[in-house]
Amino acid sequence: WSWALAGFLMAFVGGLGYATYGDSINSIFYMNFPKGSPVIAASEGMLCLVLLMAFMVGMFPIISFLEAMFLHTPHAGMDVSEDELEISDADWGKRARVANVGLRFLAVILINVLAAAIPDLDCVT
Repeated sequence: WSWALAGFLMAFVGGLGYATYGDSINSIFYMNFPKGSPVIAASEGMLCLVLLMAFMVGMFPIISFLEAMFLHTPHAGMDVSEDELEISDADWGKRARVANVGLRFLAVILINVLAAAIPDLDCVT
């Protein structure tokens, strides 16, 4: 029933906003503020932070998968005892840490190259 309540509240707020402002409102919320307003800069900054956090959360399972595949690190779902984890942490040397950072760096670079290769998402659909 919580989904129904949330759906009703969203529809109510959306309908109220449409009834109040009509079609004259921009879909990007901060573009409705006056030009040159400091609120626009603050909104864009907060939006950048939210997108950065979402990127990090979205990359976590990808990085975990890549680490398990290429670096053979323990991951969620593996049957590993705490003793084995302590041993693997003790054996985790400088070379393995460099490989871990390198793998993360390459994954982020690959995603950025893919994003630059598709500058207009309309061509995807």
